[in-house]
Amino acid sequence: MYRLGERDQSDTQGGSIEGGATPWGEIGNVVKNLGVTPHYALWGTGWVNLQMMMADTPYWKPTKEDSTAKMIESKSEIRDFLM
Repeated sequence: MYRLGERDQSDTQGGSIEGGATPWGEIGNVVKNLGVTPHYALWGTGWVNLQMMMADTPYWKPTKEDSTAKMIESKSEIRDFLM
């Protein structure tokens, strides 16, 4: 199950989620991602509702092809990429 501020990382290649270790970090994440005021996050709705909203927000999940992108290293590769 999700914890506030975390996503399913089961099939990604490395990386981790940092921060959000305190209630204040989690409130900051809610304010940033949901566009609510800190006052609303603390007093306008229940904490469980905020957790459910954060767990169900849409996000980009790259496919395996996206995560293995090739680095462009020369001018000819740039030209080929743009054509």
